[in-house]
Amino acid sequence: MEWQEIIDFVKTQGFTVLQALVVLLIGLPTVKTLVKTLKFLMLRSRMEKTLVSFMLTLIRIVLYAVLFLGVAAMLKLNLSGISTIVAAFTVAIGLSLQNLIGSVADGVLLINSKPFVVGDFIEIGSVSGTVQKISLIHTTLNTSDNKRVILPNTTVFGSNIVNYSTNDKRRLELLFDIDYDEDLSRAKKVILDVITANPMALRQPAPMVRMKTQGDDGIQIIARCWVKNSNYWDLYYDLQESVYAAFEDNNIEIPYSQLTLSFRDGASASAKAAPETDETAAEGGGK
Repeated sequence: MEWQEIIDFVKTQGFTVLQALVVLLIGLPTVKTLVKTLKFLMLRSRMEKTLVSFMLTLIRIVLYAVLFLGVAAMLKLNLSGISTIVAAFTVAIGLSLQNLIGSVADGVLLINSKPFVVGDFIEIGSVSGTVQKISLIHTTLNTSDNKRVILPNTTVFGSNIVNYSTNDKRRLELLFDIDYDEDLSRAKKVILDVITANPMALRQPAPMVRMKTQGDDGIQIIARCWVKNSNYWDLYYDLQESVYAAFEDNNIEIPYSQLTLSFRDGASASAKAAPETDETAAEGGGK
């Protein structure tokens, strides 16, 4: 390029280039300051940090894109070819990452709606455990036997979620069987006394002990009481053992599976006897 061409370019485009440069120099720190301000406001509103990070990344990308497109428009650059390439590239990425994008979208919804938080004991489908981490892509649980389970957020959001930690109290339900020969009222009182004697069983709502059903082998009794979440399993096992011991102390029989055979009226003694086989008859005749 000759000097004259440079001079002509400066005369015709120099001011435009200078304007674009000024916009770029002002725009870059402005975007940075704006993102920092938004971060402060989001954290002040107690929004989840994971969601804040995700939102700030999107905002930063959009602002920088607007800035550079504005500068390109000021310079009257032809962006049609670049736009086509960017659009095709975006579509290709979207198709290949659609599952990931779905997990991220579900992660945003999970973090925003808060059906559970870190530390809650939850059940998702057939998996249960304590929540260790909630990210935009997956949720991490620790099971009761200390296994780590990582679930995609699409799976989490598409399943039934049971949160056992949301409420501070839970209802404990136990079943006990007694023999038909036992006194039902006495057995119910023994169970109720065991429950009320345990300090972990809450007095309100009051415990309840009733007959549930008449089974094949005995009477089934249902016992319900309320307990703090933190004491649920301790009380569960304590009552199982204490009621068993109380049944033994009070000579209350626990039923066992049994089979009763009966014959129809009028059946002959020969019909009740085992039929004689040919082999048996032959042996008898040989004696």
